[in-house]
Amino acid sequence: MEQTNFSSQPIPNHTDSDGLSRFIQVAVIGLAIFFIVLLITWMIIKGEPASLELHFNIFTIFDGISVISNLVAFILIIRIKKRSDTLLWFSAFLLSVAIWALAECIQRLCSTPAATAFWAPYTTFGAVIMPVALYMFALAFTGSKHYLNPFMFTILTGTAALFIFTDSHASILTIYNAAQMEATPWGFVPASGPAFFSISLWIILLSTAALLILIKFRQKTIDHTIRLQIKLFIIAISIPLVVGAITDGLLPALEIYLIPPMAVILLTVMGVIISYGILKYHFFVFTPEFIASEILQTINEAVLGITPDFHLNYTNFGAEQMLGFSTRELLNRSLNDLLAETWTPSQLQQKLFDHFAQQNFYTIDSVNFLTNTGTVITTKISITKLMDENQSSGYLMVLTDITILAH
Repeated sequence: MEQTNFSSQPIPNHTDSDGLSRFIQVAVIGLAIFFIVLLITWMIIKGEPASLELHFNIFTIFDGISVISNLVAFILIIRIKKRSDTLLWFSAFLLSVAIWALAECIQRLCSTPAATAFWAPYTTFGAVIMPVALYMFALAFTGSKHYLNPFMFTILTGTAALFIFTDSHASILTIYNAAQMEATPWGFVPASGPAFFSISLWIILLSTAALLILIKFRQKTIDHTIRLQIKLFIIAISIPLVVGAITDGLLPALEIYLIPPMAVILLTVMGVIISYGILKYHFFVFTPEFIASEILQTINEAVLGITPDFHLNYTNFGAEQMLGFSTRELLNRSLNDLLAETWTPSQLQQKLFDHFAQQNFYTIDSVNFLTNTGTVITTKISITKLMDENQSSGYLMVLTDITILAH
């Protein structure tokens, strides 16, 4: 019988106590979408004839494809019935990318510097909101304690709003002067302001931080589904991040216009990969593995995930309470360090893990463990062999404290 793997951290599943926080976030995103539609409508009505001087540019096709691919992924996500903060933030991320791509598409359609000067500032909104949504997604997906910090969302969105306001009201980040536009095959490009590098650094640092959070989480988890999801997220995000940092950040800052900005175009790949993951691997849908992981965090017994070389790669809250160690102190620790008796690896294998016959589960009535204070406790343990594609990937050990009964 195939067993389920469990991650080394709990899968986030925020309860009703976080309802106010989620309501505020949804309200902010909803208001942002409303104001975007209102702004675009105002731009069309308010725009002078010069702002409508457009022509076809082949590069707009790539931006258009990016808009479509990310909107398709966005629509697929919002159709998922089970709502979560993870789903909310990745939806916001895809929407911000689509808005960025649409604004860049219109900018490249401009046939005159005056038209570009009118439309180009609107690319900033999607560009600076995108890394905020990505970073919040990474925190929500990994269940980071920083996600519930009331100041985190405020600081990030406040900084993004400051960038947007500064970019549209001063020539510090970008100079939207028709006389200083650079003519390129992909359209007119505004000159970079003295602080242009700061907005590029903002996008790169936040996006990189999100990737590092996901990578670190993937290294700790042994759940096959989660590892696959994170792998696809990392591939989908890192491709446009690495290339875009050069073509959209470094080169424009140096006023080098040999290569068109590629970040938005490559984000098409991200939309395709995420759509594939949703359809093929049921991204953002709560699977039995996720539910099982949550259950393990709520039971009183100590639950330990053991690797084939007898190190801990998963602990639940019950293990912290019973043994007196924090999860950080327990992870990657040898099981031998916690036993009252010191056994060699071969003895450990023989005494605890050589009892599997046809079944993948059995119990041992009495095994002594050490707490962090050196106290010996007697436990009854249940051991399950974990299987990944019919190959052993370790063990799940459940400890019940029977010290009182044993004495």
